[in-house]
Amino acid sequence: MAKLRLATEDEIKKWDELVSANPDGGHYLQSQAWAEFRAERGYKPQYLIYESGQDKVATLALERNVAGFGPFWYFSKGPGVTTYKDLANF
Repeated sequence: MAKLRLATEDEIKKWDELVSANPDGGHYLQSQAWAEFRAERGYKPQYLIYESGQDKVATLALERNVAGFGPFWYFSKGPGVTTYKDLANF
């Protein structure tokens, strides 16, 4: 069964390696550099791991509080899969 969870501190330390290991080979908009860049502009990075069996996909969400609405999560490029079959596994 697939599940979504927050990345551990150890996973965040090697975040770009995890993103590069995604089925799509990774994307800059999922990188730690992008997360830090957006953090300087008011977003809070949320490092997420989708797990399905032995497979993992590292996905970056950017959180921002929207007045009158509350927390808003933005996924700039994700999930890191290449086919519908890959997506269906997660």
